[in-house]
This record gives sequence, structure tokens and C-alpha cells, in this order.
Amino acid sequence: MGEYPLSGTSLSAIEKMYKPEDFSQQAINRGQRRINGDLTELGKTLAKTLQALKDAIKKSSIGSEIDCCAIQNDITKAIAISEKVAGYYPPGCYYGGQGGTGDGSGEGGGGT
Repeated sequence: MGEYPLSGTSLSAIEKMYKPEDFSQQAINRGQRRINGDLTELGKTLAKTLQALKDAIKKSSIGSEIDCCAIQNDITKAIAISEKVAGYYPPGCYYGGQGGTGDGSGEGGGGT
């Protein structure tokens, strides 16, 4: 997974990069694409972590006592919802450091 372009950047530095007074549709769409991308990556990361935990529990001594099918169904549902976020168009989605500045058209989303 790639490093986000702004991870580790202080809020004051981010505020200098963006014009808070810019409420143009282009700026709003660009920001929403970044939000959609972060939500998509967050969902995938959490689902991958839950999958690893479920697999470890299933292999453990108490694994036979836990309904792993129900857990797997929830993980599958979480992945589907996460991938759906990236598909809302417009504005689309930038994630994993992809996308650049965008032109406000809603294009430039990455594939899920």
C-alpha cells in the first residue's frame, strides 16, 4: 500500500497548501475524491486486518466455538461497501496517492 501524499503533514502545513476560501465546485469535488479515496483505503485495510484475525481465531483452540461464517459475511459486506464508495460519480475517487490535482470533472479515480 502506498504512502498518502499528506500523511505526517501537520494541519497548519495542509492549510497553507489549500485555500479554505475556495468553495468552487472543482475544489469541492477534488476534496471529496480524496475523502472517498481515504475511506476506500480505510475499509480495505480494516477488512484485511479482520480477515487475518478471523483466520487466526479459526486456527486456534477456540476456533470451532466461533461462527466464522457470520464473521466472513460481515467482512465481505464491508469490502463491498468500501469499494462502492470509490464508485460514486461524480466526484469519483483518488486513493493510494493516485490522482494528482484533478480538474473537477469527477474523473481520475482509481480502480477498485
